[in-house]
Amino acid sequence: MGNIAKNRDGYKPPTGTVQIVLDVELAKERKLLLDRIDAAREEAKGRLVTPKLKKLNDELEALTEREREHVHKLRMTKLPGVEWGDLADKYLPRMDVQFDLDLGYNHHAVALAAARISTVELVENDGNVEEIILDDEDWDTILEIGSGWDIGNIVNLQINLNVLQASNRLGRLKKD
Repeated sequence: MGNIAKNRDGYKPPTGTVQIVLDVELAKERKLLLDRIDAAREEAKGRLVTPKLKKLNDELEALTEREREHVHKLRMTKLPGVEWGDLADKYLPRMDVQFDLDLGYNHHAVALAAARISTVELVENDGNVEEIILDDEDWDTILEIGSGWDIGNIVNLQINLNVLQASNRLGRLKKD
């Protein structure tokens, strides 16, 4: 075994997780409820607790529990370098995005393509965590309902796993 081949012993590709929330309607409901709470506080004229405020806060607590059902935890795994390179070859850089020009490909498109093939959803059932493979319908839903924040976090994690970790490590260790 050569010196380089020894590096494969015990190798596990790096992973990372991101949480996304996939329910816009509950966010609207929360906004309306918070507006009602603000109005009830105005009516309370300085009293900390009124029956109306107690009822609205109970509704807010129940809504928060319903919102938790729409939080999804995704685990992403670094792709083999050749696989990442093959994806990068498919997506030309956007001429108005400096990071794309620096990398030589559309980092956003490549990261989302990589996420589709390297991501599982982590679902807790009775204290056990189950890994669920996401299908195309799941990804279509994420891309349709997910916020810009959610999609940005997915892209950033993929870039971190597949580009930046190695680049930063090499830069730190490089000898002239």
